[in-house]
Amino acid sequence: ELLVYDLEAARLVASFRVFDGVRVHGIQPRGSPPADGLTVAVFGERRVKLLRLRVDAEDGGAVGVRLELEQRLPGFDHWVLDACFLEVDGLLAIGLGDNSVALWDLKDRVFVTRVNSPEKCLLYSMRMWGDSVQSLLVASGTILNEILIWKLVPETRSSSLLSSDELGATGVENREKQHSSGNKYMAVHIGRLKEHEGSIFRIAWSSDGSKFMSVSDDRSARMWMLSCKPQDLTNQAAKIDDVDIIPKLTLFGHSARIWDCCISDSIVITAGEDCTCCIWGMDGKLIKTFKEHIGRGLWRCLYDPSSLVLITAGFDSAIKVHHLCNSSFHDILEENVAPDGLKYDSEVFEISSPIVSGQHGALDSKSEYVRCLHFVQENVLYVATNNGYLHHAELSDTKDPRWTEVIQVTEKAPIICMDVMTGCSDISLDKEDIIALGDGRGNVTIVRLSSPSLLEPKMDLSFTWQAEKDRQLLGLYWCKSLESTFSQLILEALLSYGT
Repeated sequence: ELLVYDLEAARLVASFRVFDGVRVHGIQPRGSPPADGLTVAVFGERRVKLLRLRVDAEDGGAVGVRLELEQRLPGFDHWVLDACFLEVDGLLAIGLGDNSVALWDLKDRVFVTRVNSPEKCLLYSMRMWGDSVQSLLVASGTILNEILIWKLVPETRSSSLLSSDELGATGVENREKQHSSGNKYMAVHIGRLKEHEGSIFRIAWSSDGSKFMSVSDDRSARMWMLSCKPQDLTNQAAKIDDVDIIPKLTLFGHSARIWDCCISDSIVITAGEDCTCCIWGMDGKLIKTFKEHIGRGLWRCLYDPSSLVLITAGFDSAIKVHHLCNSSFHDILEENVAPDGLKYDSEVFEISSPIVSGQHGALDSKSEYVRCLHFVQENVLYVATNNGYLHHAELSDTKDPRWTEVIQVTEKAPIICMDVMTGCSDISLDKEDIIALGDGRGNVTIVRLSSPSLLEPKMDLSFTWQAEKDRQLLGLYWCKSLESTFSQLILEALLSYGT
């Protein structure tokens, strides 16, 4: 399916079934949206469709979305890994899993040719860059831990010694025609990169094609740079031989495999199986990390430099939208200078905890240790533990932290997840915290704490119910956008059921 979201409203606008029984593996838009809609290439497994997406404003401010089929390409004999619109030539380049590229004429709706790389091998990934056949660059990530860089050039008699292959795909081979220029194309090898020690899962080109990123099974991300500008590359094989691919950065920061990456003029973004999204400076320093997904990994990340919006999607079926305006993500900013020009500092410190005092040796399932942490102020911290306790800690610059044991939710299961909503009581105007706790047996507990200063918290209410029978709760979240309205409904429910 193809899903369309309104980012400002954070809601699903429309969904469309694109393929029957085939997963969607990629979406490639065609340039800027024209007035009559946006054309997108959607591909999955061995199939490609061209669709026109139309967005119209309806009565009452609602948004109407329509999806129309423009073209259905014939099926291929290998999986489609990438698609790239070559606007100068009116073509669509389709990258295939056997390390070949097929060219589709968008106007005449026929195949121009299919060109195989000199290296015949199976791929894990492929990404293309360019707006014409002449400028097209192909980066292929092989199953042999290598990255192959190659391009297409016109086939001539003098270049007959270089490898070239004609169409070989079922449903494609009988549809080949020569391009309007009369040229047929062949592949020329530019470089082979062997620095990775694992399979190449994803490759991303910069917007100007001067550099690209690769991420791998070896938990590293690497940046590469061409020794010349892509615009300087011509279709003459002699000059292509002079191009070098220079390794610029090697990034380690994930605890598992890296699935995706983005590259802009000022930052690099990586997303991994450890559910972490890392943001790196062009000097290789880690700027920030996000870890808001759960489960078996973070599959995709997408970054728009013009709006500073970062979008991540994970195995948990969640899509997260982050705005990076409050961090130093611009080339012009000096280290430790925020966009507003203010200096910021970081401090690393440890605090002693009575929770684990007296414990020595290896831990087991019955040991007491910290499970969850949540700051509500810069000096107020909530701590949930393996033995079901909720603690409140007040931090101080001049003395040891002051700890308060709030409640033991359960003796039979650990607290797995926690979220806190802070507000003010409508009755006393005192500050109050409403804590939601999820444990390892499927129970949810709501606790309300209040005091004039919240430095000596007092528990007013607590309530527990079973959300899932004997199943570990992995996460729970307050609907903070409703603020006091939602918290008042919760408190009324608690008062109805009692403590």
